Amino acid sequence: MLPDNLDIASWNLRCALEAVFDICAHILARIPGVKVSKYKQMALEMGRQKIVSESFARNKLYKMGGLP
Repeated sequence: MLPDNLDIASWNLRCALEAVFDICAHILARIPGVKVSKYKQMALEMGRQKIVSESFARNKLYKMGGLP
């Protein structure tokens, strides 16, 4: 992959992950008593609230929260 392609792919991945966590923030904001501000916290809370499976939240989404 050319350096420009790598930069473009990295940028697009970052934008996609930010969008995922923006959606998480909107969903979690509608749940009374839930206050999270960091991506990794959002990932775990999405699992606790059964919005996504706890396994997916811990093993995948949590790791994604460290990238953007």
